[in-house]
Amino acid sequence: MTRMRAAVLHAAGDLRIEGREIPTPKPGEALVRVTGCGVCGSDATEYTRGPVLTELPVVLGHEFTGTIEAVGDGVDLAVGAQVVCGAGISCGRCKPCRAGRTNLCRRYRTAGLQVDGGLAEFVTVPAATLLDVTARALTADTLALAQPMAIAVHAVARSGLTAGQDAVVLGIGGIGAFLTHAAAAVGARVLAVDRSAERLGLARALGAESTLLAGERSLAEALADADREADVLFEVSGSRAGWDEVVAAALPGGGARARRHPAR
Repeated sequence: MTRMRAAVLHAAGDLRIEGREIPTPKPGEALVRVTGCGVCGSDATEYTRGPVLTELPVVLGHEFTGTIEAVGDGVDLAVGAQVVCGAGISCGRCKPCRAGRTNLCRRYRTAGLQVDGGLAEFVTVPAATLLDVTARALTADTLALAQPMAIAVHAVARSGLTAGQDAVVLGIGGIGAFLTHAAAAVGARVLAVDRSAERLGLARALGAESTLLAGERSLAEALADADREADVLFEVSGSRAGWDEVVAAALPGGGARARRHPAR
């Protein structure tokens, strides 16, 4: 087989399933046969009102998993290995990269936004963006969640949250749900806040100790009534109202520890 199908975004509302040549991996790259790909809120935004971040035309999809089909020179991943992709591509040469701050790369790109991503049968990406997860023996649907889950794990690590502390997660969308689980996993007491009772039920299943239906009362009031003060607040609703809530509830001097992420 030399050709594949790919979902190519050409403009807002213009997503086409096209036939393309299967790409050949260059030195340092791997060809991945895609077995699962998530659809992020940013993908939906690009489809409805893009281009926002995308460079069109582009194959969408930055939350994907698959198996190694072929590798370019200098790549030691085994053909057939199950991998997940981090999607972020840095140059490795600019000053931020040399300092280990690859997220601030001067030439930073993302597979699925500025270069072709995983909504295709095959995709080539730098091997440095891939993690061999063969030994995990997880399903493709689960592995496709690795990239957004990593965002939550990283945020909890950066926050300094520890066991026994109180955390607030405001907005139980995709990232908020992952944050709830990640915060509970370190032993924190988690208060989840959302406008949806169904999402709050999910938050409890993922480890939240308590929940608050947004609009019933303010976050500050809920914390005061429970005689709790939040050590870390994660604002992941992406709304101005949510941001105002966490700022009002933060301890004096705590505003810098509130973490904000666009809605998922």
